[in-house]
Amino acid sequence: METHVRYAEEHEVMILLKRIIPCVLENPDMYLKMHLNYYRALNKNNRVLRYGMALTGNSICILLHVLSDNDFESIILNDPALDKIYELVSIVPFANLL
Repeated sequence: METHVRYAEEHEVMILLKRIIPCVLENPDMYLKMHLNYYRALNKNNRVLRYGMALTGNSICILLHVLSDNDFESIILNDPALDKIYELVSIVPFANLL
């Protein structure tokens, strides 16, 4: 099945990240703020937001590579391809997002 990747709205990114971040990090609020800053930078530069979400049928795949903050920053800022570095963390039915 073909995966269609599109830009995600900021509130959509928040919803998606809030679902998985609390279970992997001790300080999810700080991580959310950091993630949104990366989102804004990528979007401003017209780079596809692959870590936000990918639409596949009626589900949304949450793509997130969970590493230390330094590793994650390095990946986001220095890897222009982005598409080989993420792990599929969860598939959430679209209707259950809001």
